[in-house]
Amino acid sequence: MSVKYGILTLLCGERHHGYDLKLELDTLLGIKGKINPGQIYTTLDRLIRDELVSTPGLDDQERKLYQLEPKGKQELEKWLLEPVPSHTAKEDFFFKWSCARKIRFGQEKKMIEQQKAT
Repeated sequence: MSVKYGILTLLCGERHHGYDLKLELDTLLGIKGKINPGQIYTTLDRLIRDELVSTPGLDDQERKLYQLEPKGKQELEKWLLEPVPSHTAKEDFFFKWSCARKIRFGQEKKMIEQQKAT
């Protein structure tokens, strides 16, 4: 399961600060406390470097906010449409499907059909 795509999913709807992303990612993954906060910030740094995410400023409590860039949304949608290899765990597809449901992905039916075809 990819922290990168979990973060892109969560930023698809609104801006978030790092700790909020950690809490929501734990919920999206269906686990509690398993994601290391350092992993969140390292991934955010890479997403900024790759111009998939930006930092528009601070929230009212002076925490750095992160927002999804158009390139990040394209990357997320591309990933959602790529079938999960049949030799991987069912949890990998479930995670991807959960991400699609979270953002109300308009091509969810196509995504499922492509997965069935593999």
